[in-house]
Amino acid sequence: MHGTVLLMILACCSAQETMDQVLERDKQDVAILNSLEVKKKIIKEELDKTSKTTSTSTSENNTDSDGLNFSIQNVFQKGRYAYSTGIVNNCPGSGIYFYPKPEKEQLKPPFESTWKEEGLNKVLNNMKGEVCVDNDTYGIIFFDARLTKTIPIKVAKIYHLTIHYEQQYLYEAWLPKISTAFFHFESVGNVPFINWFVGESYRHYTVTFENYQTKAPL
Repeated sequence: MHGTVLLMILACCSAQETMDQVLERDKQDVAILNSLEVKKKIIKEELDKTSKTTSTSTSENNTDSDGLNFSIQNVFQKGRYAYSTGIVNNCPGSGIYFYPKPEKEQLKPPFESTWKEEGLNKVLNNMKGEVCVDNDTYGIIFFDARLTKTIPIKVAKIYHLTIHYEQQYLYEAWLPKISTAFFHFESVGNVPFINWFVGESYRHYTVTFENYQTKAPL
């Protein structure tokens, strides 16, 4: 009995330490991504000066989902979840499971947050799922998350939310590959929820990021 409890504690600590490494790694990757974006902008500006034909993106949909922040840093903000190790299907690296913390221990939104930010924080606090982490770099290969219960926010009730997020390893960094989010919600009153028409109840976002293999950094 005591041995089982000890193993569970060790697994929890190991999972938390892994996710701490994941967040540090992601900060480095975001810096590289921002550098790539700046260099691509410079290249495009130079092309526009010499040609009437502008370069086209390989992204199918490069929207930001109405400003909702599903970045790794926000979803897995330190202190948001409890973690444990385990086997994640189709994961070539280490598997991590995450769960909501008790309500009294959940993260509070930053001071002077908008109602959207407060609502998203509440939703993220109540999600669970799996993360696939690369063993050599601590980069996230993919993660899946789903809402554990109905969440009321200022202008809507969120009944269902699933997120699937994949990354690709390029230029010694983990860069976004695809992000899919599916919502089932009910608007309250006459205020649209994240720019959607009142009366809608389902919305499906799929964002495919630009393939960075098409243009190497300068």
